[in-house]
Amino acid sequence: MANTLHDLSLIIRSRFPVVQIETREETRIMKLLERVANLEGWALFVWSVADGMKRIPRTDVMTQTYEFEDALRYIDKTPQNGLYTMLDAQPYFENPVNVRLIKEIAQEYYKTARTMVFVGAQIDLPADLAHMSARFNLPLPDVAEIREMFREEAQLWQRQRCHATAAGALAQGAHGRNIFCRSAGRRHARRYLSHPSQKAQDRAG
Repeated sequence: MANTLHDLSLIIRSRFPVVQIETREETRIMKLLERVANLEGWALFVWSVADGMKRIPRTDVMTQTYEFEDALRYIDKTPQNGLYTMLDAQPYFENPVNVRLIKEIAQEYYKTARTMVFVGAQIDLPADLAHMSARFNLPLPDVAEIREMFREEAQLWQRQRCHATAAGALAQGAHGRNIFCRSAGRRHARRYLSHPSQKAQDRAG
């Protein structure tokens, strides 16, 4: 993961106003972008047509940003430097108004360092935008990243098991069950980290 994190950070620090990331691993790339933003001290925003524009890790939506064009107008007006991640934006590149807005935001980068990061299964920028963009290719996860995925999976399993076990329990009983859940979760995590194939066996069973 260290090399992937370094490479992504390097591309963003290269001061390209537009970055293309063509991937189906949306959750994974968002975690990487969040780590890069934290390490570099950048604000991170994410937009989707379902959720509008949000600043990570906040959950409140920026006013009137559900539509792609409105989100671009928000970026265009804000003085906030940072990374503005746009999910599944490909269909909106057909609108010349959107292309013009992206171009104008990119041309103002020297005044306000706002990097637009387009993430999706397919990213094909118009020629007017392609020349001012950089492309990042997300590699396959390394061993350390795979272990981290298993660790997160085990933690999720633990939380789900605790919810199911403690539902409707009295305060005294819930306390004892939570202790059990924490202990069971740690054992489950150790088993996954030592034997990654265990996950497939558990699902098969």
